Amino acid sequence: MMKARVFVERRTCHYYQLLTWTIQCEPRSDFSLSQIPLSDDDVAVVVEEAMVRKQCTGLELRDDRLTSKGISFIAEALRCNSTLVRLDLRANDLCDQSIALLMDVLS
Repeated sequence: MMKARVFVERRTCHYYQLLTWTIQCEPRSDFSLSQIPLSDDDVAVVVEEAMVRKQCTGLELRDDRLTSKGISFIAEALRCNSTLVRLDLRANDLCDQSIALLMDVLS
């Protein structure tokens, strides 16, 4: 039980760090979160705050260990985002399902 509580505290801290960081960023700017292992929940925060609320123009998520669920959050946000012109997903070892999700949105 104690182990689960420590995990929750760490997750909460990471959530608030991401939230604080995105709040401090200027709207319609580049956001860089490269080389930070992001959970699917973290990606959901980044998508909501950076892509939806701040309408970022660039999003760098290089080497963040993204999963297909995290990519699905990004793909869904891309459907209604008209400001993002650069998305860097290098070194994430994306699976075929992730690539297909992105291709569907971008085609």
